[in-house]
Amino acid sequence: MVSIKRHFHPIGQGGFFSEHHKVGLGEEFVVVYDCGVAHNRSSADGVVKTNLLNGVEIDILFISHFDYDHVCKLKVLSSHVGRIKNVVMPLLSNDEKFRLTNLFRASGFNLLKLINSPEKFFGSTTRIFSVAPEGPRDGDGDDPRDEAAVTLDSISPTKSLRSGVKISIPIGTFPLSHDWVFIPYNYESVTNLALLEAELTKEGISAHLIKTDPKYTLDKSIVERKVIKDVYSRLPGGINLNSMIVYSGPESCTSRLRLRKNLQDRIEIHKIPWLKSHAGLVAQKYPVWKDYFSDEDDLRDVDFIFDDEFEYLFQLPGCIYTGDVDFNQVDIPSVFREVWDQVGTLQIAHHGAAPCFDDSILKNQKLICPIAVGTKFLRKYGHPAKSVIDSIIMNGCVPVFVTELNEEFIQVIS
Repeated sequence: MVSIKRHFHPIGQGGFFSEHHKVGLGEEFVVVYDCGVAHNRSSADGVVKTNLLNGVEIDILFISHFDYDHVCKLKVLSSHVGRIKNVVMPLLSNDEKFRLTNLFRASGFNLLKLINSPEKFFGSTTRIFSVAPEGPRDGDGDDPRDEAAVTLDSISPTKSLRSGVKISIPIGTFPLSHDWVFIPYNYESVTNLALLEAELTKEGISAHLIKTDPKYTLDKSIVERKVIKDVYSRLPGGINLNSMIVYSGPESCTSRLRLRKNLQDRIEIHKIPWLKSHAGLVAQKYPVWKDYFSDEDDLRDVDFIFDDEFEYLFQLPGCIYTGDVDFNQVDIPSVFREVWDQVGTLQIAHHGAAPCFDDSILKNQKLICPIAVGTKFLRKYGHPAKSVIDSIIMNGCVPVFVTELNEEFIQVIS
């Protein structure tokens, strides 16, 4: 009997998610997606050092992108777990490595070894795989999703993986009937590049030297740290051009696996019949909800949308982890069209920021939408935006806040 637990850890404004695939009391296959928090908050170390991962081997660590709030706790994670066997991360061109090296150095973020020498960052016992970037999909040409699934132990990390490759759990580890796959897709944003270069030029910083001279920002007379930080903070997608989305779920629509439970602080969300009840409960326990439901009328209005029990609506086991990708730029249902009918959970990107959100992704699918967000960022940055929460609810989907004040959000699949 295969069981899976998916954990959205309460790291706050950042990203830290894990999946634990088990067969009885024996084999376990563990996956982590991102590990970081805004401002490298030391109080988050205890979240990363969860007993769940103490001394445990991580089979695959997926890194969505290199924003500090998604990767700054990787060293804490590495020291806490037994071993990280494989890392799958976006492939960076030399231009992008130099650009990130310059910009992160000037911003005060210590990520140079992770970007330029991931093999040294993680150590010799970890294999590093890079996923080649792609832009928006046009038509149905050559498509790696039509290829057979591969296991990481069967391929060499010297050659980059194609976006859309299916990664399976090694044969022999789990029954053949466990047809679970992980599909990484590394989106490279031309739009973000144009915005970044325009902002740098406006501030008198050479967009050319930023990407060709890795020592450019060492000269403090050329680049002021505050200027770089300002550019970083005002760009909707930050300064990263790549963001790797990952599908985790059944490869086949005939899978018998179903999402059985959604738990937060021992409250079984999916067994509560109406959003009115759910919102009322969590508004009392989690302060962040009070900003979205001001009175009983708000709850009454949305109650009409949820006139069926959650347990009949939200059973699809697949999840898409989205990092900080811009929903306006990537047609995610199209990218993952082969498995989209298995997706029941969608991590809302960029902590629910309005500029990176497009509600067309919520059409025609009942989705549970976890949002990793820091409670202090609601008023400061509008994360998550009320318009995003409204869109999720009005489309019949369920927002779930994963903050530093909450218990972790857990999904049970069997």
